[in-house]
Amino acid sequence: MIDTEILVMTLFSWANRLREASSKPLIAIDGKTLRGAVNQHGANNALHLVSAFDTEQGIVLYQQDTQTKDNEIATVQALLHMLDIKNTVVTFDALHCQRETLQQIIKAKGDYVVQVKGNQPLLRQAIEMQFQPHWDNDGVDILSIEEDDKGHGRKERRTTFQISAKLPQALAKKWPSAKSLIAVERQRTCKGITTISTDYYLSSLPLDIKLAAKAVRQHWHIENQQHWVLDVTFREDCSRIGDHENAKKMALFRRIVLNLLEQHPLKASKPTKIRKAAWSGDFRSEIFFG
Repeated sequence: MIDTEILVMTLFSWANRLREASSKPLIAIDGKTLRGAVNQHGANNALHLVSAFDTEQGIVLYQQDTQTKDNEIATVQALLHMLDIKNTVVTFDALHCQRETLQQIIKAKGDYVVQVKGNQPLLRQAIEMQFQPHWDNDGVDILSIEEDDKGHGRKERRTTFQISAKLPQALAKKWPSAKSLIAVERQRTCKGITTISTDYYLSSLPLDIKLAAKAVRQHWHIENQQHWVLDVTFREDCSRIGDHENAKKMALFRRIVLNLLEQHPLKASKPTKIRKAAWSGDFRSEIFFG
């Protein structure tokens, strides 16, 4: 009997009130397939959801379902109309390196950082060629910042580089809002084996290496702080609700609870907070009502 659209708007309005103003808040947008939410049409018709995640506050801002993963581009473009992205940086994976999507962000007075892969081969090639003279000089002549990270048995050194975008005329006309190009070199060591990879990004941001590195790094918060928690703590992929409308409602409830747990000031993991809420009515009231 619950109206899904009203529930979505409730989450949206509440999450916006939770957000704190900052000079450049970061919003990551990404899709997630609920593998257990399969209806009578089979595994290829599992429910796919697109979420907007405030990586600064650690809260889910909005959720929109799409009929299939193939429709994610159109769903993201519709979702952007719902969000106030003025003075924010919106981050995407390579699927959303689409001219219409980026133009929509600029029109709303936001900025973007989007990964560039093989789905935009000419743009990818042009970015690699613009960085190549700097690689020949070991990257010492451009803005860069190094960060070290370790955990789960691995060590990673991440070096972010940023240069002004000087694309060929045809590409500059297609991507007129691009102001900078970003490259991230990751050197990972796991079990004594070291691998090196480089990813490239297109951005409307001016040269600001600290913000560029932060935007790329925090995009993965939507995977680590939302998708991973939903799967491990809430066991979302194990849910076998085949009816998509009901599966969407339960997915929304999980994200609302995720936001509630994130906002509670207790310095503890989310599973610990969940267990404490189950044991204590007083703590449960704190979770729900503050």
